[in-house]
Amino acid sequence: MNHKKITGWLAYLSLICIVSLFTACSTNSSASTTQQTPDTIGVNVNGFGTAANHVHAMLALPNHVLVLASHYGLFRSEDSGATWTKVAAGNNQLMQGLMTYSLGYSTLNPQRMYVLTQIAVNPHAGTLGLYTSSDQGKTWKLAIPTASITSSSIYLEEPGNDTPDEVYIYLPDLGALGLRVSLDAGQHFSSTGTLPFGSILGLLAVPGAPGQLLAYSGDGLARSIDGGAHW
Repeated sequence: MNHKKITGWLAYLSLICIVSLFTACSTNSSASTTQQTPDTIGVNVNGFGTAANHVHAMLALPNHVLVLASHYGLFRSEDSGATWTKVAAGNNQLMQGLMTYSLGYSTLNPQRMYVLTQIAVNPHAGTLGLYTSSDQGKTWKLAIPTASITSSSIYLEEPGNDTPDEVYIYLPDLGALGLRVSLDAGQHFSSTGTLPFGSILGLLAVPGAPGQLLAYSGDGLARSIDGGAHW
């Protein structure tokens, strides 16, 4: 099998995995329309609640710190996972009723973190959007509501590599024009250049290489050296 076929299969499998994740999450959410959290169903099986919960993303940081985004809650550990604290998306917490995904941190300031949200249960008190933390995940605040920038959803976030408060998001309903960048930790976004693909599956701000981005889709891999202005 040649390199082109391998690349195509990897992109195809990535898409299947992502679609499967959100399909499963959507199905789970639809079945939970009358509950506030899964804590009232079944018994706790670990530090993350019942067996109904599952992991969407996890970050391993210095000094034994782990941050975990799940379908029912955002968790943080300071002892390599021996014990966990739910820091958001629980009862009477920020993001209540929302699932968390696409968790990232700035390589220029590891205290700066971002996470995206989708509906986990209905009704939900939390506001869909991009959330940010300035203390390595201990506390969070809403950076920007999803509804203020798109009628659809935010597909991904990626902390930038030019400045500590730079972050990229991708809005899939805008296709090749959907890549946005913020220089103030997600409070305001502006357009970048046109992507070479109609949609993307992932974005990487190359660590230690300011302005260099890699974007991939089912159509290939693209590189920018000016923060996405040109590809």
